[in-house]
Amino acid sequence: MKAIEINDLNFAYQANKFILKNLSLQVPKGSIYGFIGPNGAGKSTTMRLIAGLYPDDSKKVKVFEQPIQEQIPFVFHRIGALVESPTLYHHLSGEDNLKYIATIRQVSFDKIDAILETVDLLHAKKTKVKRYSLGMKQRLAIAMAMIHEPELLLLDEPVNGLDPTGMMEIRELLVKINQEKGTTIFISSHLLGEIEKMCTHVGIIAKGEIKFEGTIAELGKNFHSFQLEVETNLTDNQLDWLLQHFSNASFTTSEVLEFTLNQKEEIPLLVKQLTEQNIPIYSIKNKGGLEEWFINLTKN
Repeated sequence: MKAIEINDLNFAYQANKFILKNLSLQVPKGSIYGFIGPNGAGKSTTMRLIAGLYPDDSKKVKVFEQPIQEQIPFVFHRIGALVESPTLYHHLSGEDNLKYIATIRQVSFDKIDAILETVDLLHAKKTKVKRYSLGMKQRLAIAMAMIHEPELLLLDEPVNGLDPTGMMEIRELLVKINQEKGTTIFISSHLLGEIEKMCTHVGIIAKGEIKFEGTIAELGKNFHSFQLEVETNLTDNQLDWLLQHFSNASFTTSEVLEFTLNQKEEIPLLVKQLTEQNIPIYSIKNKGGLEEWFINLTKN
C-alpha cells in the first residue's frame, strides 16, 4: 500500500512557468521517506500539495490511495504536518500548547502525557515554551503534529537550525515513532547526512523533476564505482610496490591514498594486501554515499 502516490504531476503558480514537471512519487506505507533536493527544486511546493495546502485540480496527488482533494477536510484526521517553522504559544507551557491542539482536534487530554513522554518532554510540561531550547521546541511541535496519532507525518526541515545533539535527538525520535507506531514519515530536508542515517527510502528532486526514487541501497547500485580514502604513511619501497600493483590508486595528499573500487566487497581484499606489505592503515573512509550520489544526480 502507498501512503502517498503522485503520477505525472505538473504544477505552476503562473501559466507555463512550471515548478513541478511530470513529478511522480511512490511512498510506501510504514516507510521513512527522505525528500531531498537543492534550494528551489520544488520540495516545499510538493510538501504543500501533499498536505492539502495547495489545491490539486488534477487530482494526481493521492494520499491513502485516494485523491487528497476528494478527502478534505476529513483526511486531516489521518495526517499530521509540520511545514516550515512551528507555530507555538511561547507564553504557555508545553502542556497547555498541546491542550490547545487537542481541543481543536477533539482529542482527549488524557493522551497529552503519553505524547510528551514519547518526545521526552514530560519533565518540562509545566515549563513555559519561551524557556525551551530550540530542540525542545522542535520536539514539542512534533508532539503537536502527533497528538491525534496520524498515520502519515509530514515534516519540512525538522532539524533545521539544530546543533548536532538536537539533530540526533530528533532523528532518534522519528525512528522511534516509525518503529513503535508504524507511522509513515515524509521528510523534506537538505541535510543529507541525517537523511542517510534514518530514512528507508529517498526521492531526489532537481528543477522540479525527480532524478531518483527508491531505497538508498538501490541508489548506490546506480553508481558502478566509488572512492575509498586510506590514511597511511609509506616508505619509498612501499610506494614503489603500491604503484606497481594498483593502477586504481592516487594521492589526494602526501598521507592519504584514494582507491577507485567497483564494489564494497573489494575492501577486505584491499586491506589484506596492504597489511601484508606492512603498510600502516590509520583510517579508511568511504567517499561514496548519499552526498556524492546526490551531487552527481543534481549538479547538471
